[in-house]
Amino acid sequence: MPCATQGGNGAEDAATTRHVASFKGFRLESVFQPIFSHAHHRAVGQEALLRITDASGQPVAPLHFLCRDWPDADAIMLNEMVARLHVSNFRRAAPDNQWLFLNVDPVDAPRTRLAAQALGQTLASEGLDPADVVIEIVEQDIPNPGDLLDIVATYRELGCLIAIDDFGTGFSNLSRMIKFRPDIVKLDRTFVADGRNDVQAARCLPLIVNMLHEIGSLVLAEGVESEAHALDAVRADVDLMQGYYFARPAADIAGNTPTHLPAGGLPQAYDQQVQDHETALHVALEHYIQTFTRLRLDVVNGASLEAAATPLLALPKMVRLYRLDVTGRQQGASIDGANRHVLNRMPHRPLLDSAGANWAHRPYFRRARSDPGNVQVTRPYLSLTGSYMCVTLSQVTRVDQAESILCCDLEYPL
Repeated sequence: MPCATQGGNGAEDAATTRHVASFKGFRLESVFQPIFSHAHHRAVGQEALLRITDASGQPVAPLHFLCRDWPDADAIMLNEMVARLHVSNFRRAAPDNQWLFLNVDPVDAPRTRLAAQALGQTLASEGLDPADVVIEIVEQDIPNPGDLLDIVATYRELGCLIAIDDFGTGFSNLSRMIKFRPDIVKLDRTFVADGRNDVQAARCLPLIVNMLHEIGSLVLAEGVESEAHALDAVRADVDLMQGYYFARPAADIAGNTPTHLPAGGLPQAYDQQVQDHETALHVALEHYIQTFTRLRLDVVNGASLEAAATPLLALPKMVRLYRLDVTGRQQGASIDGANRHVLNRMPHRPLLDSAGANWAHRPYFRRARSDPGNVQVTRPYLSLTGSYMCVTLSQVTRVDQAESILCCDLEYPL
C-alpha cells in the first residue's frame, strides 16, 4: 500500500518529507523514540510508534485502533501499511548506524508469514537491510509456545532480529526465553520503577539481567524517566535504555535524537554514584575482613576457634561462623554471631541445623579451594538457613591440625 507524503494528497510538503498514510478515514503518522547504549553514549536504535487522528483531527489511541475487530483483509492491509509507513520514514531520516525497532501484529502463523513477506518486499524497495530491523513481539499476545516459536522463526528467516517486549508481565517466563533466545529482551517499565521503592525488587533486577545475558540476549530497560532510573539500570548491567529521560517520541529523528546522552554522556554523577556504592560496600566489609583474617591467624597459631572468634562474632552484622572440610561438608554446628536474630525472621527451622550439610556447590567453597591464599567474598545471595540476604567470607585455614574452609555469613546490606 503506497504512503502519501506529508499533506495526505500525494504532494510533498516543503517543510518536511515525512510520509503519512490514510486508512478508513483515519490519518496515520510515524514518530520515533531513540534507544540508547550507556556503553556507547549514543543512540543505537529508534522505536517506530504510531500516531493516529480521526477526520476531525482528534487523536485516537493506537492500541485500541489496531485491536478493533477488523475483517482479516483489512487487518492485513492495515499492518502492511503501518510497517511500510515506519520503514519509509526511517529511511528518509537515514539515522547513522541504528536499528529500526518495529512492533508487529503476530496473530497467527499464516498471517505472520504474509506480514513477513510484505515486510521483506518493503525493506527491499527501501534498501534497508533486514539485519537493521528489530521485530518487537509482545509475549503475552501469544500464549501458545508453538505459535511463538513459529512467529520468531518466520522473522528470523527474513533476517531480522527479535525482541521480546514487556518482559515480566502476562505470560512472560524464562523457560520460553531459553527456547527461542531473543536477541533483545525489553524489560517492562515496572522493573525500573519498582526498584526505586522496593529493596527486594532492586536486588532482583541485576539477577534477572544476568539470567537474560546467560541465554544470549541483550537487555533493554524501558520507562527510564529520571537520572535515578538510569543509574539503577546501569547498576543492574542493562545494555540499552529507552524513556523520557533521554527523549520523547517525535516525528523528526534527527532533531529528537541527541548526539550523546544527557549532559554529554551519562552524567559523571552516574559513574561516581556507582563507584561510591562499590566503595561503601568495600569500606563496610573492610573491618569484617580484617577481623576474619586475625581470627584465622590466631587459629593457625594454636588458639581455639571459639576463643579466637569472639571479636568477629561481636560485630553487628555477623550472623554465623562455621567450617567445612575439604569435601565441603560442614564440621559441627554453626556458631551464632551478634546478628543471630535474623534467623528467626522466617519459619526456616528445618534448615537451621546445618551440621553435616554439604556446601561444596557454593561459590564460597569452590573459590576458597582454588585460591587458598586470599579471603573470598561472595556477591549478595539468599541464605538457605534463613530468609535474609547475606555475604559470605571464606578462606582455607588449618583448624585442629586439619585443613578446613572457614566461613562466616554477614547480613546484607552491611
